[in-house]
Amino acid sequence: MAVPVENPDYVPVSDWPTLEDMAAGFGEHLMAESAKLGGKSFTHVFDVGSRILHQFVDDHSIHWEVLEGDQRGVTGSAEYKAYEVRENIFFIDFYNPDLLEQISIVLDVATGQAITCVSGFTNRGEERRTCTKFSHATEDERGPVATYQPTDELVGKHILYRYTARDAYEHVYLNKGTMS
Repeated sequence: MAVPVENPDYVPVSDWPTLEDMAAGFGEHLMAESAKLGGKSFTHVFDVGSRILHQFVDDHSIHWEVLEGDQRGVTGSAEYKAYEVRENIFFIDFYNPDLLEQISIVLDVATGQAITCVSGFTNRGEERRTCTKFSHATEDERGPVATYQPTDELVGKHILYRYTARDAYEHVYLNKGTMS
């Protein structure tokens, strides 16, 4: 396709790289993984009524067991990645192949507070759609911890995320429910 003379930097949508094309380089600026959770266990009570034990067997293997709730007795294991994004605050990510779900946990080991994001697919009529469910939790023996509350601290902010030497995305937070 010919490039219009009046805008030589124009790239038609059909020439944009796919996410798969870009993903290969996205690890370039990724922070180092943390091994600090290896050998530790956490039992969390979730706001959806379940109680789950997460055992970080080593610095890459996680095992879980649902102790209470609808899926009581369900266990599983997976490889995980953990990043200490702030002191004692970890972002943990793993895939549950049995349920075809990606699980991400933000865990504050100092307070016992956690939020879990479970992403997968659902059928809506004839369409296959992605869905993500969020659950708040507190470590079993710490008593109630307030859930993370919505905030408007990012509204009006422009944040540039650099994924590779050639790929950067600007996120503009327009209001409490919209970013571009």
